[in-house]
Amino acid sequence: MVASEMKGDKSASGATCLPYKIASRCDYHFILKSTALVEFPSQEAVADALSRYWGIAPEAVSPWKSPRIFRIEGCGIARIGFPRAGLTSVQLVELVDRLHAAGCPVPAIVPTSDGDLFIALGQKTLSVEQELPGDGCSSADLDVLFEVGRTLGKLYSVMYEFEHMPGQILPLGDWIDLTLRKAETWAAERHHDEDVRAFRSQIRNDHRNFRVRFGLVHGDLRAPNVLKHGQSLGIIDFNCKYDPQLSDIGKIRNKWLMGSDKRHGRPLTILEIAEVLKGYHQTRPLTMDEVDSFPVIWAVNQAWRLAQDLRILEKHDVGPVTNWPISEQMSDLPQAIKMGEEILQVASIDPIEF
Repeated sequence: MVASEMKGDKSASGATCLPYKIASRCDYHFILKSTALVEFPSQEAVADALSRYWGIAPEAVSPWKSPRIFRIEGCGIARIGFPRAGLTSVQLVELVDRLHAAGCPVPAIVPTSDGDLFIALGQKTLSVEQELPGDGCSSADLDVLFEVGRTLGKLYSVMYEFEHMPGQILPLGDWIDLTLRKAETWAAERHHDEDVRAFRSQIRNDHRNFRVRFGLVHGDLRAPNVLKHGQSLGIIDFNCKYDPQLSDIGKIRNKWLMGSDKRHGRPLTILEIAEVLKGYHQTRPLTMDEVDSFPVIWAVNQAWRLAQDLRILEKHDVGPVTNWPISEQMSDLPQAIKMGEEILQVASIDPIEF
């Protein structure tokens, strides 16, 4: 792809999103209907576009963490964006810009020479983000978990009001069904589907009827995506999803350190997870239904995440490392609600009236 093919129409709206409804009871999941190309533009094409629209020297551009991210020396990164979670690639750039404008610790979007936040590449976008100071967190930075929760609470308050996909108060039932179906399918590939079914049998009608705040979430909350700079944190690499807004905390047990050290990391403890929840509650206080439903939200996310973890460790050929006892955790799924209750008890949350 040459640079002239990258200019596109700056008014491109991206993907068409259709509401996913189950018995007309909810509309929080979206089926993404997109004709976006699978290929990403080459480094030469990206460098040419950055030179033409941002005035960035081509020699300052180099590959970085993935085919869609490029490092710009002395500036930050260039990101190829594509539709996610029912948001167009344009709206995702606007979301990060909105978060930064609201004072959240996310990268600032660097405008083009014409003052635009991006250039459109069909249903993709090319945008430039300032580099945040600091290094990705690791097992040496577990003292930041309370502040991670506080920061999430601030972000999710802003994301809940994002006009392109505002938050809603919804019952958990349809989300539970959809999430556990996915978990069971993935777990079956590694002969753990019976563990998911055993857990599913514990879900009661009152669990399904809890009404909580659904909205956009970060979607990839792991140590490398949280930068530590002195006493400050920065959040990068959004992989947005539309879920109960407590879901990222529900996935953090293994995901936090597996993202920085698959071979020598470990699951977070109940005390460490409770620190995240306490911090979150300080900036985004939980409602009574959210407190009562947290153990279920935690447990359902455990089922989904553990099924993913089995795939991740296999993909990276980590081997039978004892630090990640995923099979044992899968077998313990029937105890996941109890673990969520223990986290809640340690966090000592007083709900608000809502």
